[in-house]
Amino acid sequence: MSWPYLSLYTKDPVCMENILRKKGLDPSTYRAADNALVYMIQRRPELIPKATFQGLENILKTKDLDFYAYRAAGHALSIPVLIKGPVEVTNSISIHKKALALSLEELTRGEDVPYPSDLQFMGRSLIGNVGEDKILVVKLLRKEEKIQSLLIEARWMEYLGMNYSQPARFDIPKAIRTEGGYIFRLKNIPLTLRTHEELSPYAIAFFAHKDYFTYCNDSKKVNPGEFKEVMFRSSQLLGHLTSLGIIHTKPIALFHNRPQVGRRADQGRYDWEKRGRLDRWLFSLDNPNIGITGIRDFEHFIAFDENPLWLYHYIGIHYLSLMLLLGSYFRNRDRSRMGWDSQGKPVDTRDLFDKSLLSELIQGVFQNYYTGFTGRVFCQPLHFLDNLVLMMIEEMGVDTYMEEILRRADQGRMSADKFRQVLIDGGYTEGEIRGFVRGQEDITIRTGPHLGGFNADISLPEITTATAIMTGLTLSGRLDRNSQRASIAQ
Repeated sequence: MSWPYLSLYTKDPVCMENILRKKGLDPSTYRAADNALVYMIQRRPELIPKATFQGLENILKTKDLDFYAYRAAGHALSIPVLIKGPVEVTNSISIHKKALALSLEELTRGEDVPYPSDLQFMGRSLIGNVGEDKILVVKLLRKEEKIQSLLIEARWMEYLGMNYSQPARFDIPKAIRTEGGYIFRLKNIPLTLRTHEELSPYAIAFFAHKDYFTYCNDSKKVNPGEFKEVMFRSSQLLGHLTSLGIIHTKPIALFHNRPQVGRRADQGRYDWEKRGRLDRWLFSLDNPNIGITGIRDFEHFIAFDENPLWLYHYIGIHYLSLMLLLGSYFRNRDRSRMGWDSQGKPVDTRDLFDKSLLSELIQGVFQNYYTGFTGRVFCQPLHFLDNLVLMMIEEMGVDTYMEEILRRADQGRMSADKFRQVLIDGGYTEGEIRGFVRGQEDITIRTGPHLGGFNADISLPEITTATAIMTGLTLSGRLDRNSQRASIAQ
């Protein structure tokens, strides 16, 4: 059924609702209705009946509608939710003093801690024990990054340490401030650091709980009961921080296409609203910014002061990331089972999943995030839950999509050593590698598991549909039904 675009820009929002309830329309029709609703609510709010927002929430509670219908309802419900974060935190970022050169001994002098022991690297952070439950973390700047990213992290630690309080556990690290400020240059560099060529000596340092680097989805260290507690607590924390306008933009580093990070305008990052293939989903979950001590990596916090449609996008990122974390927990029970077998058949790991537990986890993640964001309790069942659980186990449990294309342009951006390593990681032998000329032709490599084929849609559309529904319901929960304005989460 075709609808002329201009006819959608009517003065009747009920017409838009009726379009969203229809099944089987072209996606462009839903998008046009989406644009019309957003336009009316933003520019002509006097045309919106009080019942409209309840009607949009009812769309989200209706089973088996189109993804774009759910997305349109959520977009419309986000417009009245006016949230602004503490912009003074990031607006004050500047470098006023020259970064001092400090050794670890000089850094910890006067901090009432011993010299750090058992030094080791975790990613780009040098860590050492400085007490029974405390570690020192020296987080170094990558050479391609701007120094402000480290300053932002230190400022958020300072701000949250002074201003944030909640009964649930959230261990906020304590940044070390020196005479030169938070940024310093690490001198007398430990031997282990010299092997990390991509790192500069510029750094910040902070004290954190010893479990700061224990990731919530490490099923070897975190039992199912503990995992449930951490996920529910973290979901509520993410929701509550978001309600304050403090938004973590990257709970998980997700990509549509990792090799194109350096040459795409979007840096290859994943946009859940476009529903494309999700690159190396399981490896993306190896170092999540959700640990058993709470939310991590404060450099990705922003003070929200943008269009409410971006709030919709960020809340969706949170829900998608949380659901992917749930799937990774079960796969991490046995990471040796991955990829394709000797016959070229996808490895089947569906037996690692607990259907009942996964269902409980998804429901609990939503309810806790919803409560954190709205201050209310959502007691109704999620109509998509059973199907979502089945499809998550099917798609996350069977490594159907392992291949991707290494484009000639991407090869040309690599050094010879990097090119060789990518081919080794992609399943080629040294003999086979000698037969390739860098930049001469596209090469198929095996880097998965991915969720979807290369340059295709996501193979688990149920998870983006669920994301759209949960995001819309969460935003709807902030609306005051009498005034149609956002309520304040408690």
